[in-house]
Amino acid sequence: MTICIDDSILDITNSGPVLRASRCRACGHDSFPVSERCQRCMAEEIEPLAIVGRAQLWTWTSQDFCPKSPYLECDKKPFESYYVGYLNPLNTSVLIESRLLQPGQPVIGDLYELTTLNLLPENGAVVTTFAYRSIAI
Repeated sequence: MTICIDDSILDITNSGPVLRASRCRACGHDSFPVSERCQRCMAEEIEPLAIVGRAQLWTWTSQDFCPKSPYLECDKKPFESYYVGYLNPLNTSVLIESRLLQPGQPVIGDLYELTTLNLLPENGAVVTTFAYRSIAI
């Protein structure tokens, strides 16, 4: 059994993952996750925005130490460093923080594809979240 980490931000469809965002009808500002009111102009005229596909890497860093519990239980499994970045999905104005999946060091400006990532099993079920995979993989 697979459990989505948060149904309010992520849909897992047969076509792939879809991030739930919103766009202001008044000023065009995009928000992730969904916002009930525009974060720029405070208008309430918000429409759903589905984020799929590619994004450009805006900046990144590495996670070189185990995060505090309950994120991971490092005493049960050795910690492996990973990359985290801010990405700008194409055709949006939003930046999304995400885990980066790739073989080497990230390069600002490179393209990534939205994908899913299975996390540690919880109560016998796999917990799935979103991540961005380097197109170079």
